[in-house]
Amino acid sequence: NNNNNDDDDAKKEISTEKDDYQNALVTVQIIPILLQGFLNQTTTSSGSGGGGGKRGKAAAAAAETTISAHVKFCFWCIMIQPLVLRLKKSSTTQHDDDDHQDEEEEELKLSILQSIHASLQLLLQHDIYSPSSAAVKVDVDEQDEDFKFLSWIMECMLHYMTTLCNTTKKEKKKSGGEEEEAEILGIFQTLLQLNHHLIHCHLSSLLLFANYCLTSTTSSKDTTTTAAASSFLSSIIDTYHKLRQFGHLLTFILDILPSSSYKEETKKKEDGIIMMKLRHQLLQQEGKNASLAHILSRMLQNQNTIRTLSSSIRNCPSGQTTSLWNIYNDWIQSRVGTSSLQEEEEEETTQSCFLKDEEQNVEFMIDFFILYLRSIRVDRYSAHEIMSLCDVTMKSSVNCLMRVGKKKNTSSSSCLSTNFIKHGLYLCSWLVDLHTRCCFWLNRTTHAEASKSFLLGKGGGGGGEGGDDGSKEDDVLSFLINVAKSVSRIDHGMSSSSQEKQEERNTTASTTAAAATTKNVLMYNDMNLFHAVGALQHLA
Repeated sequence: NNNNNDDDDAKKEISTEKDDYQNALVTVQIIPILLQGFLNQTTTSSGSGGGGGKRGKAAAAAAETTISAHVKFCFWCIMIQPLVLRLKKSSTTQHDDDDHQDEEEEELKLSILQSIHASLQLLLQHDIYSPSSAAVKVDVDEQDEDFKFLSWIMECMLHYMTTLCNTTKKEKKKSGGEEEEAEILGIFQTLLQLNHHLIHCHLSSLLLFANYCLTSTTSSKDTTTTAAASSFLSSIIDTYHKLRQFGHLLTFILDILPSSSYKEETKKKEDGIIMMKLRHQLLQQEGKNASLAHILSRMLQNQNTIRTLSSSIRNCPSGQTTSLWNIYNDWIQSRVGTSSLQEEEEEETTQSCFLKDEEQNVEFMIDFFILYLRSIRVDRYSAHEIMSLCDVTMKSSVNCLMRVGKKKNTSSSSCLSTNFIKHGLYLCSWLVDLHTRCCFWLNRTTHAEASKSFLLGKGGGGGGEGGDDGSKEDDVLSFLINVAKSVSRIDHGMSSSSQEKQEERNTTASTTAAAATTKNVLMYNDMNLFHAVGALQHLA
């Protein structure tokens, strides 16, 4: 009898747990429906004034006063607060190893995220949150209560985001974590649309997380997460473009890339702790050879974000051209100079690891810079300024990349040095292209040596002679000739040792970049082709 009673108690306990789970799930799912019904009903009541005349207008005004936007927002806060608290509790609670219980918990957390997302969209749709001037004050005590509540939601979502990044990819596929990533990205995007100040302080962390969620796979689950990440990134870019703060966005992106003083810099920032934790977690998830630059590069491989970036750059005010250009140019010059100094001081094994990470950072930045060069709008008013900037970059960043690449050629740094040269040549190629577009708008098309003189550093846009360090003017062209000679020697025969094969692959990589530069120079020296290309670019 005692055994039977124990079995009955166990069955009742299991049944009670199932009922509690079902009740919690239904409660979570019904909250957005209740909110939508309340907001729709109050909007209808406020809109119906009971006919014309003074009484009708008075009734409408009374209804609007009774159910104001602030009252609606307070009701929304009361309904949404338990959801956020439950999600915050689940992210800090350790669960048992019961697979069935874990599956129910994951399903409940996904439903909570979906309900929070839907509720925030209702808040945006019915326009019941009105940011005030006190919302963005630095002193928290002086901020309005509405902004404080949304900031609290933002902090809880950031905490849950770091918890979600601790989950491995296999565990995510098993528990539905990829759907949770898509929902939390949607929540961040809605908070951005409500008030961009809610995410401004945490923008670097959010940019890194969104890029991490961008994947190159085409499976159904990954497509949902990728679409959400792409949409969120595009919203960030578009928002800061409309605010005319594209330079701030660019600075936040560069803050993600680590430097020698990375820890000291992040500690001073408001989201420094979150950023350091997120950086460590994502690098662990990506694998042994992962880097932050590799994660960020996904943004430049997604068609949606590329289209939004290009449009934002093209429509930036002309007064911001020099400041944006200098951010790219100064970063490349300073980081490549740091790499050169580190190469001299550190041992060979240490310098190789440092240069590998730094080379990936520089590669991402140069790809980003080239996207800027391709997208920037050139006309007769801005051509002279842009031409002068091309000259400055040619003498600084390109010269620095070429100098570091040729400085040392040990067995460990040979490939990395070649990569620096390759990046310098690619950047040089697009500078030649942009410089020639400027020549077209300045009516310098009759000068057949415009592109050649720019490549030789003779000041096609009014710059001085030579590089900043007194290097020869024909440095790039001389290097192209030496590469051609090296390839010729390789083609006539080399020994088949592994080291020589590696050098052959490195030289071939440089030759590819050199060919792009040479093609631009030769093509634009032909005046008929130059006019045709310039006209097509103008029409485009």
